[in-house]
Amino acid sequence: MAFFAFRWWHREQAFGRFAATHAMTFIGTDLGNVEQKQLGVVPLDELPLTFLTYHRAPSFEDFLIGQWKGVPERAAHFRYAVGPREHSHTVHFTVVVAQYPMGVPEICIVRRGALVGLLEFLGGTGLKFESDEFNRRFHVTCSDEAFAYKFLDPRLMQWLLLNEEAFPVILTLAESYALFGTKWIKNPERLVPHLDAAVALRDQIPRLVWSEYGRTLPPITGTVAS
Repeated sequence: MAFFAFRWWHREQAFGRFAATHAMTFIGTDLGNVEQKQLGVVPLDELPLTFLTYHRAPSFEDFLIGQWKGVPERAAHFRYAVGPREHSHTVHFTVVVAQYPMGVPEICIVRRGALVGLLEFLGGTGLKFESDEFNRRFHVTCSDEAFAYKFLDPRLMQWLLLNEEAFPVILTLAESYALFGTKWIKNPERLVPHLDAAVALRDQIPRLVWSEYGRTLPPITGTVAS
């Protein structure tokens, strides 16, 4: 037990230093909805992202909240239970959630073979696009098919194909939120490619999408109200 407690403490210290270096807020505990709202953000389990609310017994901890290269972002350790209750096990993710000045229908993009259970979560055979390579490597579902084909233009599909390190498991957008999901990251420095990817994705989104779905966002404070 002492060994695991030390590892937990060491990880918390590393995340705290990372947050301080990058002018972000770090909270290592399981942050409740009230505290998240005090930080000026919608609680993760209240976001319009089905991936965060679909699973049984979801919980979040190790929060980083603030701005990353001008984009409102936060990262958290996300875990949930799978399987029947008497034989369930816990799946661990790290999620990076960015907020863009837009309001879009929900779209989910998953790398095929990334993790067992994700395709079952999405359901269906997925949408098909002009790129055979993209169709082989990604499963896409969207609440509005017309939006999916506007969003995933050739330039954005190519960017996704070339950025496997930054986007290894799932990318999903809904309203103003974009979520990057990957296997649990315990070293905060390894978050950097994912935080950067959220900035890069904003710049890859087609102009047509910005013109039809763009809007103004409220600010994120990143500090707890007194």
